[in-house]
Amino acid sequence: MEVARYLKGQGYGTVDRSFYRLISLWEDWYRSDVRKFHYYKVYNGQTHVRQKRYSLGMAKKVCEDLADLLMNEKVGITVSDPRTQAFIDRVFRDNNMLVRLNEYQERKAYTGTVAYIPNISGADVEKGAVVAGTGRIKVDCVSASHIYPLSWENGRISECAFVSVRTVDNRRYAHIQIHALEGGEYVIENHIADAESGRDVSEERWGSLKGFEGLCPRVYPGTSERQFVIDTLNIVNNADEDNPMGIALF
Repeated sequence: MEVARYLKGQGYGTVDRSFYRLISLWEDWYRSDVRKFHYYKVYNGQTHVRQKRYSLGMAKKVCEDLADLLMNEKVGITVSDPRTQAFIDRVFRDNNMLVRLNEYQERKAYTGTVAYIPNISGADVEKGAVVAGTGRIKVDCVSASHIYPLSWENGRISECAFVSVRTVDNRRYAHIQIHALEGGEYVIENHIADAESGRDVSEERWGSLKGFEGLCPRVYPGTSERQFVIDTLNIVNNADEDNPMGIALF
């Protein structure tokens, strides 16, 4: 599924598709599986035999080292208000955030960008608005290949789309979540599409797809503050100066 084409059909533009080919290349280096480098041919006197080059996996090693510097057992988040502190501790514990943050710092190192998206799971919704006091906070973590900026200024992404793929009954479905501004406040649009054809799945079918039950087509947080966090490496993107995404450590 070409997400950029899907978003264009919804009336949104994003960064150039060539940048996602770069992300794919960085991911190949991280896995020590770059086609034009780790594979070569040797002539044995009769024919050329394809070989794979040995690797120490140093691209992954440097990403691990950076992650351990940025997020380790000595890092803590403290707030002066005891109730807020208890709330943060509960959210972190429920989402296993100390482990996942270290993991996604490593992903940030080899893709350049990650995002954290808090959602309310299991909440009651009336006319697109969440009923206060219902549900629990779930934090989704997304790496660069599934992040599609829609609008940005001075490197700050204000509108963005996030994509996740789930398999239901041996068929893959893409969940496209769009955070857009309407009248100065954010609206979160949810779309489900067939991951192979890119065709929309009707809202009537969402309830029959495991994992998508209760998903609301549009959610109105009622705020002008972003409902997502973009995290990039503190190095300049020299692949595209106008691109708000980060670049890999290597």
